[in-house]
Amino acid sequence: MNKYQVGVWLEEVVLINIEAENEEQAREVAEELVDEEGGSTYELSHKHRHREFSVVDIEEIKDGI
Repeated sequence: MNKYQVGVWLEEVVLINIEAENEEQAREVAEELVDEEGGSTYELSHKHRHREFSVVDIEEIKDGI
């Protein structure tokens, strides 16, 4: 069986429960989470609201690459 690297474009809305002193701090924490986690695998409580996606690239992975 062959291996492929598949690029997927995601646009999603996820509600994340964050404890913070104020809205600005909550925004900063959310931005850090998105930057570090990059998607739907947040460790904190979350709920999906919306997702659109499409496959944008497919490339076969050759042995040793």
